[in-house]
Amino acid sequence: DTRLERLMLDNDARAQGKENYTSLNDCMNFLKRLYQQRTTEPYATMLEIMEGQTLRTKIPSKLSTDIVVANKTGELDIAENDIGLVLTKDNPFALVVLTQNFTNTEAIRSAIGDVALSASTLK
Repeated sequence: DTRLERLMLDNDARAQGKENYTSLNDCMNFLKRLYQQRTTEPYATMLEIMEGQTLRTKIPSKLSTDIVVANKTGELDIAENDIGLVLTKDNPFALVVLTQNFTNTEAIRSAIGDVALSASTLK
């Protein structure tokens, strides 16, 4: 379902209505493959890059700082997204949150953190 129609920050293409799209299933399939092949290249490098994500306002925002999160955020004026692996010791999991057409950015980011926190308590 993923379609790449423009390069990042290509405002001319964006003005022409070209946009990039993905789906929950595509993101979850990517995260599953990343986790299953995390010790082989290029997945080990991708995981390391995602673990270095410095924007911590969504999935990792309400988790304990000792939990490793490998995530990739995405933001547009109408979208707040975050996908990632929450690498708890006992129960690692993948999480995909894709949103659009919201009115309160901070509330959406907080809600994504709440979802991650709730998921981290499930066994």
